[in-house]
Amino acid sequence: MSFFRVSLTIAVLHTSHILCSINPSVINYTLTVIEHLGQHQLGRFDCVFLAIAETPITDNGFENILKSPRLNHITKYVLNDSFSLDFNSGIPRSPALLVVNVHAEAFNFSVDQMVMNPNTRILILFENSYFSALFFFVMHFFKSVQFTQIVCLESTTMVFIRIGFDGLFVDFLDYVEPGELFRNILRDMNGRAITYSDSISPSYSDNNWMQATGQYLNATPEYVKSPCPVALGVMNDCYTTFMLTTRISISLDGMFMAGLDPETYRMLFDVIPTINVIAVPMPRSLNVLEIFSWPYSLGAWIILALIIVLLELLNIFVPGLFSNDPILLVVCGFQRYDLYRAHARERLICVPLIIFFFLMINAYETRIISYMIDKPSIGKIQTIREMLDSGLKLAADKSSKPGLFNDSQFVAILVDISNNRSNVFDRESAYYGNGDLIKERLRLSMNYDHEKQQPAYYILDEIDGMVIYSNWLPLLDPLLEMFHFTRRALFEAGLLDMWFRNFHDGMLSVLQIAYKIDEVHDDVLDIADMSPTWIALAVGYCLSVTVFAVELAFGTGRNKTFIVT
Repeated sequence: MSFFRVSLTIAVLHTSHILCSINPSVINYTLTVIEHLGQHQLGRFDCVFLAIAETPITDNGFENILKSPRLNHITKYVLNDSFSLDFNSGIPRSPALLVVNVHAEAFNFSVDQMVMNPNTRILILFENSYFSALFFFVMHFFKSVQFTQIVCLESTTMVFIRIGFDGLFVDFLDYVEPGELFRNILRDMNGRAITYSDSISPSYSDNNWMQATGQYLNATPEYVKSPCPVALGVMNDCYTTFMLTTRISISLDGMFMAGLDPETYRMLFDVIPTINVIAVPMPRSLNVLEIFSWPYSLGAWIILALIIVLLELLNIFVPGLFSNDPILLVVCGFQRYDLYRAHARERLICVPLIIFFFLMINAYETRIISYMIDKPSIGKIQTIREMLDSGLKLAADKSSKPGLFNDSQFVAILVDISNNRSNVFDRESAYYGNGDLIKERLRLSMNYDHEKQQPAYYILDEIDGMVIYSNWLPLLDPLLEMFHFTRRALFEAGLLDMWFRNFHDGMLSVLQIAYKIDEVHDDVLDIADMSPTWIALAVGYCLSVTVFAVELAFGTGRNKTFIVT
């Protein structure tokens, strides 16, 4: 609207006839607006009435609105300009509607008295004789808070005035439908800047989130680099001063709060909870000697040893029971005499044992071969308690996890890596961090053991708590709801997760080239992998030579007749 028309309208308001009561049409319109909003309100409809008047509210017809039977179903709060709407007042901080009646030349109301959601719908009723009071009242409203849905309604001539950014009177209308009365001015910011910052640099997904928000609000996203040292993190005086003096709209750093004070009830929380995990180095593989003992448990080995000892005792104390050596027969399959010609008692004992040892030996050989191909790990840490007792150092970023360094159970083993951030793990220390970031780092080739064909680290199943991070915004900033809406919409559409994956996939490719890592896919057994077989062969030859030497020395193998069939 042109400046001439605005000036003309103000002049008409100043010179028109002064009435002492609110026009019945205005009363009916106000009640219709409240009813319309109440029909579309989810949950309880809270309406706050604020009277700024030199005389009681009964003198100008405001009472007719308050006591109308049409509003009996809603919750009403009636205040005057001396009331304080602070955090502890008990008045809702996000009412569905605030109706203000300006009927005084002067007022004691200050915006510092009121802590209210800046996106609250506000309808101001005023008389043309108090236009100057209306002007200063609106300026007071926008002194420290940018309200987004304020409409002024002249109570005698029924002229509508929309309030824009910085409290400017932007539109004068003769009539507005109740359903179209309130329009959030943030939905069209006309290219105004949305400034954002980060203590380090914004992530790929966060940066895209800001761009999408700017496009949705017709605004211009602008990144402002923080001058503070990265090692200081977020919770420091330097970064706080920078945010306040530069008038940053939002900080993209995730902040964790130990508790919620009344001043922080209106916060922008992340849509996805974050878990803290610990990645520990993969334990050592089995050595050659352990490969021979691992196929069976200790109990199984004891049972096998007892069977062999009992067979030898029977052979010694019952000389005529076996025609063959029972141990060589059931374990190795060596026969001195055909088993089907042997005594029935011998067959009754040896046949079941032959079948039993056949299965056990084949299972043992299969496990040995599988261990030679893929050596399992030994001494794997399963819990945080085991990690604490293992003597490993725990590396963490103090700037992003300051509370961890005050945790008594970790403080003795913590190592601060704030000044030496790297995506490459040293394979000696455990690492503490956000679950998603740790998982992505474990995908990097530098954190993969190509020699053993397995990851160099694994994540403990036990987590160290779950947190929901929040973003810093100026107190009572109207953009909070818009940021929440756009981030939730992008999350539900799957774009946030897609951007996160795309960024880390790209980083994975770049680091793969930068470190020039050649992935080795060698599943063929080499000489070193065959060491258990060489050891078994050597032990077998040694035993054979020893037995042969004993028989030669004592003559136990002479003049023996062997029946071979």
